[in-house]
This record gives sequence, C-alpha cells and structure tokens, in this order.
Amino acid sequence: METIRVGRCGFPKARSVCLRTSHAVEVQQTFYDPPQPKTLRRWREEARLDFVFTLKA
Repeated sequence: METIRVGRCGFPKARSVCLRTSHAVEVQQTFYDPPQPKTLRRWREEARLDFVFTLKA
C-alpha cells in the first residue's frame, strides 16, 4: 500500500507550527540558496521521526 503525504510548500507559518501540524514540507529555498548542513540537521532534530522533507532541485 502506498502512503500519500500532504504537506506544505515552504514554511508559511512558524516552523514549529508547520512541523507539529503537517506531515511533510517542500523546502523551497534549496532552488535558490541551499540551506547549510547544520540548518538541515536542526530541522531534522526538531521534526517528528515520520516527518518528510522534500527538496526542490
């Protein structure tokens, strides 16, 4: 069975709210200026284990 996740495009509200109320987020800034590895690690630590981050390439 496939899993369909519905998420947000970027962080339109406070990141903490998005991480708590969504299942996924598309990180839009990667298309223009990729986040630093330390930023990505912090986001991963703040999110639930089942939270999915997608990146624009």
